Amino acid sequence: MSKLIKLAFKVQYFATRVQSVNSKAKAFTAIDFYNNLLLNTPTNKNGRYKFETSDVGHFVNMVEKDNIKEAIEGFNNILGHNNQVHCGIKDKFMLKCIDFDQTKYVMDALKFHSAIRYFPHPSVIMTLAKKLDDEGLIELFKILKTCPFLRIDSANLSSLIKDDPKISYEVYRVALQKKIKLQPKDLYRIARQFLSGNKVRKVGFMTQFAQENGNENDIYSSLSVLFTHVYLTNKQQAIVELAKVIEHKDGLTILKEEEQYIKPLLEILQKQVENDEKWKPRLDELISKLS
Repeated sequence: MSKLIKLAFKVQYFATRVQSVNSKAKAFTAIDFYNNLLLNTPTNKNGRYKFETSDVGHFVNMVEKDNIKEAIEGFNNILGHNNQVHCGIKDKFMLKCIDFDQTKYVMDALKFHSAIRYFPHPSVIMTLAKKLDDEGLIELFKILKTCPFLRIDSANLSSLIKDDPKISYEVYRVALQKKIKLQPKDLYRIARQFLSGNKVRKVGFMTQFAQENGNENDIYSSLSVLFTHVYLTNKQQAIVELAKVIEHKDGLTILKEEEQYIKPLLEILQKQVENDEKWKPRLDELISKLS
């Protein structure tokens, strides 16, 4: 269990005085302010400090990079005293932690958000996501999938799609878990990556997902289904879907724009039907329309 949660659940409530790294400095720091709070804040009959919301907010406002680790210790102690700290103040503190490279602390806060009564604004999650490397992003997606009260909208989630099947697949799984409707073009950006040779499981669900979340008249929905069928070697369905794309009013234009992805897809599809007397001529006919 993380240090954050241990403090939140602590049975014995006591003051934790933080040693300031700026103890010799003349400026009155966040740590000085926090230690002063411990001397002047009343306690209830159980020995819990009754910190005022305004005081906690002022403490957070004063936190700087050179005292962030000590500030985290102080903030944990405030949470450990079971105070109803407003989520807006927690948001501000988490944003400072992200800015000051304390992302692991924020990840723990998200993972155990219910225990510390923290329901972050989506902007905190997005700010954190932009700071993380790919490994950290995958860990964040796991947290989002298992924590129903952590919110993120379609536009923000789509902005995390990368040209990396592992990352994009996790974006798709978050959308599926949270019932977030991705735009057809964003879903296509995910689908087109699964011919890269990177073996990602359960891609077959994307067919149904594309159909449920897209518009049958939207070419990007059709492209998502096309890539999925080719990946799953559903050659007949793939050719039917390719025909639908070509017949779309913008089909030839978009296929040309997406040539770097469409060309290898067609090469795979050609291999799938090379010995099929019925479907090979049909595919050849469709490909001829692209030239």
